[in-house]
Amino acid sequence: MKTSSISRLARVMVAVVAVAACVLAVSCDKTHRYSGSVNQEAVQQISFYETYELGDIANLLIALSGEAAKHNAKSDTVTLVELLNMPDIAIISELENVPVVGYVLPADTAAVDSIITQYGERLPSDLKLAWSFKPVDRGSSYQGPESYELIALRTSNGQPAMSGEYIEKATSEYDEIMGCLVTLKFTVEGSRIFSRVTRANIGKSIAFVVKDKVYCYPMVNLQVDGGSVQITGDFTEEEAKGLVDFIYGK
Repeated sequence: MKTSSISRLARVMVAVVAVAACVLAVSCDKTHRYSGSVNQEAVQQISFYETYELGDIANLLIALSGEAAKHNAKSDTVTLVELLNMPDIAIISELENVPVVGYVLPADTAAVDSIITQYGERLPSDLKLAWSFKPVDRGSSYQGPESYELIALRTSNGQPAMSGEYIEKATSEYDEIMGCLVTLKFTVEGSRIFSRVTRANIGKSIAFVVKDKVYCYPMVNLQVDGGSVQITGDFTEEEAKGLVDFIYGK
């Protein structure tokens, strides 16, 4: 990969992180809400995860890629690193706080899953790799098709930092500046847990995950004590409404 391409990819990865955010206190013009209780089976499939930074595991992924290629008899095998479109190791340090380990074409996600399933025991036991919930547009500076992001989540004894069971209410809203978003209100206990999680991860990313798909992975700039959070994931109005419908079991 040429240096100019590497630097461009680095800028695009950082730009995507800046777009995928969860924020607080935005006034909205339209809302979609339900008055009943959330569906407990649905919210159990929602989680907030701490994350790894790419630099923490890049060398491990490269080693895993080489191991997988060594055991594959085909000389023309595409390596995991190539499938992930990972930037060169020399510039990974530029991608501070980025939990995205690669951008994968839709046709290649099954191949990545297969390699990780076969050789994943070489990765940290608290690492969970998860796909973005839909392909992302990598920006005008990158000429190519949309790709799925592969995000590095960090577990604690196999569990997320916080479960969605603490979600008390959800609404979808539209803001003229931020577009479509979903507001989640936590229970009292959930507010305490979320405050503690955000305090422990200032300067790092927390991922919002639904049914093992990552909707966003914002960087935490400050401890969140308000008891609610607003999720943006480049939603369409239908996607935002659909997430609220899912939370209420509709």
